[in-house]
Amino acid sequence: MNILVFLFMLELGIMPDNVIMGYDSAIPERFEKIGYYATLESGLMIYDLLYVKGMIRTEMQKENHALNFVPNLSFYGIEAGLKYKIFSAGIRRLCAHPVIPYVYKTLDKPNFDTSYSEIFIRIESP
Repeated sequence: MNILVFLFMLELGIMPDNVIMGYDSAIPERFEKIGYYATLESGLMIYDLLYVKGMIRTEMQKENHALNFVPNLSFYGIEAGLKYKIFSAGIRRLCAHPVIPYVYKTLDKPNFDTSYSEIFIRIESP
């Protein structure tokens, strides 16, 4: 039995059919259609039973005719739960925040700004 284990995950990916909506019409035209994302997650497992972890996911767009990427949307989350063999149960708190209006300092209102909680039971292979 492990007393304390550090958990870490990095995921990188593309979103082939990403669409930016809800902004001034000039904003979506500045970006390529394909989207990209990066997710970073870390946490602690205590006595192989209790875990706590946090995550951040940032979605980004590549600007047309430029080498840089611009963050589009950020997700933040925290999760705590119990895990025993193939079973786990816990609570997760998530929020999402648009970034484009702040990057370009536009007067556009963000398309959405949301937060929610999930209480879950999960069965997964070992």
